[in-house]
Amino acid sequence: MASPDPSSSLWIDAAISGMLGVAAGLVRWLTDPNPKSLGCTARHLLAAGITAGFSGLALANLIDSDGLKYATAGATGYAGVALWDIASAKLRAMLEKIG
Repeated sequence: MASPDPSSSLWIDAAISGMLGVAAGLVRWLTDPNPKSLGCTARHLLAAGITAGFSGLALANLIDSDGLKYATAGATGYAGVALWDIASAKLRAMLEKIG
């Protein structure tokens, strides 16, 4: 399997979207009134970056405006933290029911 061409516009857009997602997650962390541990913060920033990166890949060919594309990636990165929390809470509850 060949590795993706790093100069490809699609992968550059995904990387920029991921960085914007991390920035949005960082803003969310800085404005959160409840302090979190370093590990929790790292997981949240990673979730924000991955969510925004995937949305950047998904929206690359659907949205022509770069500004709108990056704004959408930042918003999904900001929301990705909450989605991570919800999904992990549901998974923990399911595992506690089973075990």
